[in-house]
Amino acid sequence: MERVDLYRNHFEKTKESIERKSQIPKGKYSLIVFVCIFNSEGKMLIQQRQATKKGWPNMWDLAAGGAVRKNETSAEAIKRETFEELGLSFKKKDFVKLMSVYYGHQIHDFYSIIADVKIEDLQLQKEEVKNAKWATEEEIIEMIRNRTFVSVYEEVIHLFFRMKTKKGLL
Repeated sequence: MERVDLYRNHFEKTKESIERKSQIPKGKYSLIVFVCIFNSEGKMLIQQRQATKKGWPNMWDLAAGGAVRKNETSAEAIKRETFEELGLSFKKKDFVKLMSVYYGHQIHDFYSIIADVKIEDLQLQKEEVKNAKWATEEEIIEMIRNRTFVSVYEEVIHLFFRMKTKKGLL
């Protein structure tokens, strides 16, 4: 079974780990990563989750994401998840970390990358990803309003489009 490290507040890694789907103890956090892939036209690559996914089946989502494994860094995890889910291989240095956000008992690290990839060149992970496409900011906002995109605030999508390659919040 896959294990994940536990963190304290302020991203301090503990010496503890748990099975990935286990309940996270009070006062501790697991680390999750997400990537926003943008092309040179300013569109974002989004994926449609498989119907068999436990959370948000058939809904559209950011390009890739997942849990950071035990003894893995956030940057290593985003590189791995992007390859596993989309078949895209990038160097860790190519990803720009946009921000980290606490969400329940998780820390979400968000990354971005600019890459002109063709949809037909993607190698979608059949167990997790049903489809992928390029979308404008307006199209994603409309999907949020129509409840066909995972639960995310419209303001967050606006922020991702504004930050694309900037490092962190200033």
